[in-house]
This record gives sequence, structure tokens and C-alpha cells, in this order.
Amino acid sequence: MKRNIGKLDKTIRIILGVIGVVVFFYVPLSGIWSYLILGSSAIMLLTALMNWCPMCVITGMNTCEIGNR
Repeated sequence: MKRNIGKLDKTIRIILGVIGVVVFFYVPLSGIWSYLILGSSAIMLLTALMNWCPMCVITGMNTCEIGNR
């Protein structure tokens, strides 16, 4: 797998993922909304840690710097 996530994209994904996990545990949401937030946060964190996003591959996007591909 080639890297397709740059530093800024990775940082944004980590921040949003952590915020989502915090919201899951500390904000009283009912029903499926809390699990949707947790699932999307887990996906953001996982793709940030792997430096690879399958949706970016499908859409042809690449935010990785040229020297780090």
C-alpha cells in the first residue's frame, strides 16, 4: 500500500477521531448516533495511523507530499 495521506490530512483525521471518541464517552447521545460517531472516529484514526485511505484510492485523491509517496 502506498501512502496517500499527507501530514495535514493525518493531523486533521487524528484530531477529529479523538474528538469523536470523547463525544462518544462524555456526551449522552441515544440510539445509533453514538455508535455512528464511534465507528467514524475509529475509521479516521485507523486511516491516519496507516497513512492510507481506501476512499482516496477509489476517488484518485492523494494528499501525500511528492517526496514521501
